[in-house]
Amino acid sequence: MIFIVAGTEGAVLTQVAGHVRPGGLVVAGFQLVAGRLSLDRYDELAAAAGLILEARFATWDRRPWTPGGDYAVSVHRLTE
Repeated sequence: MIFIVAGTEGAVLTQVAGHVRPGGLVVAGFQLVAGRLSLDRYDELAAAAGLILEARFATWDRRPWTPGGDYAVSVHRLTE
């Protein structure tokens, strides 16, 4: 999500969700930077695209997420 134009995240998530089968997963990891997309906003946009948060990790090797971290890997499932 950090490599797309700021403000287009919702449209991108909607397009991604459109390519996922119901019940399928969308996995995205990105650095959390002040002034950019927050996790709360990401979750709101994902929900608007029909995606529900299933899990969140601090790293790609699935270390547990703790608030205040600077990186997050989010797993969302497309609603059926």
